Amino acid sequence: MLSKGGWMGSDWNSAVTGVAPHLVRAARLSHEYLRIHLGRFREDVMRGMGPTVEALASVVMLRREHVPLFGMLLQSHRHELLELADARTLTPARSLELIQRLGSLVREDPLLRKDLEAALEAHATH
Repeated sequence: MLSKGGWMGSDWNSAVTGVAPHLVRAARLSHEYLRIHLGRFREDVMRGMGPTVEALASVVMLRREHVPLFGMLLQSHRHELLELADARTLTPARSLELIQRLGSLVREDPLLRKDLEAALEAHATH
């Protein structure tokens, strides 16, 4: 169910059933972000650079020097990512699928995975 501002609370849970609460929150945030910034997201993924790439790199805690590598990774998977972010089919579940795919792409690259693991380890100790 959509409210004026997007998906309503309990409907989010049914839209992304069977996932951990923190993933429901991630799906909600990514869906809202994509609804607002979809054009910019699509453009930046196509180019492999831009504000969206910078923001996503920050979210997954990549070191500054690895942002261009991350951008190239997004660009090389642009067809898959842009299909997931298609405005006609964008749902909370698709948004969750998109962010999970971004996470798996980061984990597949040794340098990016190392950044992510170091950041998660540092976060866990604080």
